[in-house]
Amino acid sequence: MQALAMTTVLAPLPPRRRFLPAGPWGEWLASILAASGLPGTVELTPLERRPHAGGLVLRPLDWNESLRLERRELMGPAGEGQGATALPSSRARVDLVHLSMGEPQRVAEATPVLLAAGYLPTGLRQRLDAPDDIVFQHLPAPERAREAVGRARLDGEAARALWSGWVERCARTS
Repeated sequence: MQALAMTTVLAPLPPRRRFLPAGPWGEWLASILAASGLPGTVELTPLERRPHAGGLVLRPLDWNESLRLERRELMGPAGEGQGATALPSSRARVDLVHLSMGEPQRVAEATPVLLAAGYLPTGLRQRLDAPDDIVFQHLPAPERAREAVGRARLDGEAARALWSGWVERCARTS
């Protein structure tokens, strides 16, 4: 859940069009964007439910050995000559995948694959020089994550609303 911290706006961003997955996760992420006051528009993209035979290609972004935290960026579907990347990461304790909000087709096709592999949206990452990202985190046991979140003591109404929204969406999709 540490990816939620990435939603904090640190610098003014240019207005842009952001594509989010239709459904409860997209609604939750849209509420975060609305609360952050980021300029631009949000469009909910219907998900592609067809099987993704070739898998996905991910590019490494970060590896923190002491935390066993790995961040990877989704490059797209595996094609000819490109091998699919293993989902989830075999070495990471905390496995994060960044999905660009700049292309509706990529959001539509990759979101169901990530959800089926046990990844759930946990936040957004703003970028100055590229489209913003949805951050997905692999959760082997979403029900245990919901229980842990339910025991957390959060300071402030905004933080409680953010967690409450995540728990609600998690319950509706698991």
